[in-house]
Amino acid sequence: MRRSSFFNPARNVSHSPFNFFQWNFSGINTTSFYGVRLYTFPMMKLIGLFENEYARYAPNPRSTAYLLMQRNSNTPNVATVSQYSFDSLVENEESDACIEEMMKKNAFFSVPTIKQVFEVTGFEGVSGDILLQAKTAEGKYMVGRPHCTMEVTFSASDTQQYTYYSMMPSYKYKQAPIHLSRFNGTPGAQLLARKMGGNVKASDDLIVDNEDVSERAGIKKRDPDQNEVMGSRAVDAYLQCVKKYGRYLNPPVTALLKHSGRVMHLQTLAAKLRRLEHVSPEEIACAHRDRLLRTEWLHRLAFVLHAMDEDPQHEENLGAARACDNTRMMLLERTLKWLAINVPSSENRLNGKFDLLLNTDVIDTITLIAMCQVGQLQFKLTQKIDALALNPEQIHASDLAGLIAILNFMIQNVSPVSVQKIKILPTVPAVINHPTTRFFQARSVATADANKAIQLMPPTLF
Repeated sequence: MRRSSFFNPARNVSHSPFNFFQWNFSGINTTSFYGVRLYTFPMMKLIGLFENEYARYAPNPRSTAYLLMQRNSNTPNVATVSQYSFDSLVENEESDACIEEMMKKNAFFSVPTIKQVFEVTGFEGVSGDILLQAKTAEGKYMVGRPHCTMEVTFSASDTQQYTYYSMMPSYKYKQAPIHLSRFNGTPGAQLLARKMGGNVKASDDLIVDNEDVSERAGIKKRDPDQNEVMGSRAVDAYLQCVKKYGRYLNPPVTALLKHSGRVMHLQTLAAKLRRLEHVSPEEIACAHRDRLLRTEWLHRLAFVLHAMDEDPQHEENLGAARACDNTRMMLLERTLKWLAINVPSSENRLNGKFDLLLNTDVIDTITLIAMCQVGQLQFKLTQKIDALALNPEQIHASDLAGLIAILNFMIQNVSPVSVQKIKILPTVPAVINHPTTRFFQARSVATADANKAIQLMPPTLF
């Protein structure tokens, strides 16, 4: 084991927003500011990041923007946001051809128009995260949630902290992720929580062997598969948790576990229909509508990032959660995968921790840390995911593409096109705080709504 310690359908667009990448992705070798040889690649490899891999992501928005926010603890109500040049106005023949080729392979492939935004302000959302509101040049409002934190070390004396945001049109946000108390208020539940606590699955860092990543990515069948390793389906882990501890759990958590455990996998649905088995219209609708809420086994340390002489299929590397949370982990996993393949000189590591609900295999909280060094430049990207949140966040392939593009800008020492000082408002901006948007409710109201989780389910963000 090579480890070191850390823990103990959107529209198709006919033009490309990527003309600004011409200088970087010309197919020749270049040397970055940080003294490392970069192996550049065809445009297709970048545009391919917008593909909805295995249909796991929410559809890409029609338009987006990418921002990095920095906050100073001494001035918590003021922050700085940076944007890089994503010029979507000038067409580019190479990228147009790449998009056309991708559309032939995947009918659902789309590249959003990447905007520069202005009049950026921050405010605290229901979940407690700082959200961003901004306006496009056309006067349209966009809102963004934080996807991960970034610690970037440029030199021994220069380390900067950022938070990565991708923006969407404000009307797309209708539901807020809401943290749910895990247990009800009965004395028995409180005693159980104190006495049993929760199990943890953690390990040392996974050192990524760059040369093995492509070979590992080509493995389509897991042998043994996750169900064989764990001795049951992930669905069973959710439903057994309800059966064993349901009387101690907060009713919204029980409802969440039951609902996710009953969402049928689309492949299972297709097999039943082929066999002419009876499937109710409600089951069919639920399987499609809530496909990202179904339960599955998650790899704590990504299968694709293990060296070929390591075995990722073992109990300590697996836990049960919803598909949307598995997909959220792909943001950092696919970033390291991309760097391992396209920047062979990069040194990559991954660490993950599953905090479990009591002594079950149901994941309560996920902590994922991706680390990369390219020459002197070091990145540390961190995600913390509430795996039992109501209205969980569902990410897009475009979020991944934006993050990787920004990392490449930093590697190439490209300066942001704009740096703005912004205010963190104590209240939600009135322009986007309207009665039909749960995303911006007062936290007390959102908590009360969480107690009506059965009525709120199933949530969607599409």
